[in-house]
Amino acid sequence: MRQYGKAVSALQTYVAEVMQDRAAVEPVLLACMLLVCYEVMVDQKGTIANHYRVGRRILDQRLEAVSCQSSSASSMDTLKHLAAALKSHGRGGDYYWSEYEKAIASPSSTQPSLSRPLPAMFTSFVEADVHLEAIAKLGEETRIEMVQLAQLQVRQMHGDALDPDVSFCLASSLSKSIALSSNLQRRLHEVTQAHLYWLHMLQKYISEQASASSPILLLTQVRYFASWLVISTCRETREVTLDRFETQCIRILDLAAGYLQHISSNELPTRPPHLRKPIGLSFEGGILLALHLVACKCRSTAVRRRAVHLLMGADRLEGTWHSGVIGLTVGSAADVEEQRARALHGSLAPTLGDLTSDQVPEEARFADCVVKGDPGSPPSFSLACARYLHGQDGLIEVSEYAGVVDVAPIRLRFECLKVQAFDCAAA
Repeated sequence: MRQYGKAVSALQTYVAEVMQDRAAVEPVLLACMLLVCYEVMVDQKGTIANHYRVGRRILDQRLEAVSCQSSSASSMDTLKHLAAALKSHGRGGDYYWSEYEKAIASPSSTQPSLSRPLPAMFTSFVEADVHLEAIAKLGEETRIEMVQLAQLQVRQMHGDALDPDVSFCLASSLSKSIALSSNLQRRLHEVTQAHLYWLHMLQKYISEQASASSPILLLTQVRYFASWLVISTCRETREVTLDRFETQCIRILDLAAGYLQHISSNELPTRPPHLRKPIGLSFEGGILLALHLVACKCRSTAVRRRAVHLLMGADRLEGTWHSGVIGLTVGSAADVEEQRARALHGSLAPTLGDLTSDQVPEEARFADCVVKGDPGSPPSFSLACARYLHGQDGLIEVSEYAGVVDVAPIRLRFECLKVQAFDCAAA
């Protein structure tokens, strides 16, 4: 953080020089883009906006100045490339941030906490999004605390003997049944109620609008679903109970596809032929998590494969999440589940086409999966999957898989290496 502070201070001095046309613009624009990347990784929306605005303001001023002067073609081309690259940092970002800044300036947009109620009404879709982000963060913190409690239990039982990925996967599943303190139970209840009240407020606001086609509304509903699915099912040990979300999953895929179509029309950088397909670093976030959850948790083949298809085609980067990598890994994990389901159907398996949710029994499903990848040559992947062994109190089974990459066409296959059952009844 000290080095980061020094970099920002140096940049401010350099920005002043650039604005007075006493220094080259290219280094400061590159610095702005790097700082934007860093802030996206740590999810600091306020500072993302600051760095992005500075870069755009400098770039727009310089482009205007250059267009009025007799500058070299190479100089103008460089600026155009930087402009396209900066714009690709925020695919859909200009619209989102202009609305976001209006929302956070509103007196009712104070970041909520469980001790402060939501406003009596939302004044915009972005204001609703601002509040949702805070509620979702509270839900994430509650869920993380539950997993940390389970990790402590796993360490007490097994020490450091387990592979870290196996240990984390086991703890993630154990968190669904581990005893919670009264304080943690209360917080889980409160954040659940906050989600429900927020949804009521959004529906009320939508009912009062002449048009509900805002792209931010699409994004906000997708974000809500992801947060709600996690928090409302975090104490369920049977995966078949998640089938009740299938209709919602289908609707969320429609909303996500609509939002991705909205931002795909933005101008993207011109690149050499081998890099023709660009990647946009997305400020707003939330689409990839929802698609990932649908692909993992909806056991209808048609629905989950559509989620994978959207991931593979989104060409989207949210923090450290890249849509193509997620699509490849969750699609392959889905293959494993479906192979298990077909094996359980025995002689009937060859007659099964796409599986419906009720054709994937609990015994074939995984509660939690952890993927680890190494981008070396050749790349390698490993997968740890956990599920509850119902009927055998306290037992959680963890299966370990090694990933094999096929390059033509690109495909990831997992081969089972080991299956272990852990007695977690003491938890």
